[in-house]
Amino acid sequence: MTLPSRTRRLFLSIALLALGGIAYGGYFAIQGMLGRKALEETQLVSLPLADSLERAGREGKLVLVDVAAIWCPTCRRLDREVLAHPDVRRRITADFVFSRLEYDSTEGRAFHDRVGAAGFPTLWLVAPDGAVVKRLELTFEPRAFLAQLESPRP
Repeated sequence: MTLPSRTRRLFLSIALLALGGIAYGGYFAIQGMLGRKALEETQLVSLPLADSLERAGREGKLVLVDVAAIWCPTCRRLDREVLAHPDVRRRITADFVFSRLEYDSTEGRAFHDRVGAAGFPTLWLVAPDGAVVKRLELTFEPRAFLAQLESPRP
């Protein structure tokens, strides 16, 4: 017995939607895996923003806030080409407190909205009281990134 044409179209539509959902979920799963690997390569220790602000106050430092998304290819590129660079990592570790905020988290979106950012990755230098000191320009050149850290005030 064959199904009526309308029923076949319905089943086909449902199957295509299911396959699309699986492909979509698989894409983000793979992007997330690649993002976690790139983040690990930075070897930077990230603290929640509140902890970073507290530590920065105790140590007389600024917080380097990186608002990113684990599935974002541009964020991965920044991690691999800039934040994982030994000179950059050394400078961040010595002179700043690092806080990576995932855009998809409540904390990340709240910070992103508070500072009026458009897109990600975005990098900010923040005082221990939470005031934004400077937004860093996105660059994939480690030397250019380091130059922005030389004069932390705008």
